[in-house]
This record gives sequence, C-alpha cells and structure tokens, in this order.
Amino acid sequence: MSILTRLKLDGRTYQRELIRQTSYSNKSIIQYLKKMAIAGILEEGTESIVTRNKHIWVKWYMPTQLGKWFILFLKNPDEIPSDLARKTIQELFELYSSSIVEVCEKYGLSLDFFHEILDGHLKQKRKTNNKPFRNA
Repeated sequence: MSILTRLKLDGRTYQRELIRQTSYSNKSIIQYLKKMAIAGILEEGTESIVTRNKHIWVKWYMPTQLGKWFILFLKNPDEIPSDLARKTIQELFELYSSSIVEVCEKYGLSLDFFHEILDGHLKQKRKTNNKPFRNA
C-alpha cells in the first residue's frame, strides 16, 4: 500500500522514484508494480531520456481510473488537492454509473430503484444539515 500512496494521482511516477522512496528491494517494488499493472490499477510505459550524453530507458507508472480511486482512499486527504479529488470522484462516478446501467440492462433491473436510493440519501442529508443541496 505504501507504494500506491507514493504514486502521483495526476501524471507519471518513475520506477526509480519509488525505489528511492521506499525501504523495499528493487525486485519487490518491480513485482508489486507489475501486479498492479496486470490488475488494471496502473498503466505502465517507458521513455527515453538523456543523462550525461547517454540515452537511457526509464520505466514509469500512472494510475488508471481504478488506481486513482484506490489512491484517494489510501492517501491522507490533506495531501490531495481538492480540485484533483473532485475531478477524480466525478470521473469515477461516471464510470460507476455506466456500470450500473449495464447491470440494469443485463438483469432487467429498473434504474428508478437506484435513483430512489440517491434521492433518499440526498433528502436525509438535507434533513440532517438543514441546508439546501448545492450542486458543485
């Protein structure tokens, strides 16, 4: 989990950065990163950079939408910029919503059921806070 929390939410994190930031062996870190890429949590790639007049290939990782979701839950909320958290939550809700629609179509469920659940939670929240809902 400590590897995931060290990944940038928005952009590439280089393998060598992760190796420097943790106490795990290179081999362990590489194995964990590969497993997370296979699981669809991370996207991986390589790029060529020039250092001391030499071209070298460096490995990078970037969280997928699913990976961002995991990272948001694992990181301290104070470490996450609110605009990035908001954007990620909206993207994930879109993804989740499309999955709900597919499940409803596949199993003949009514989307109204899910609308009622959301509306019920919203009404309860309004009662609790005694404030009108504000659409962000």
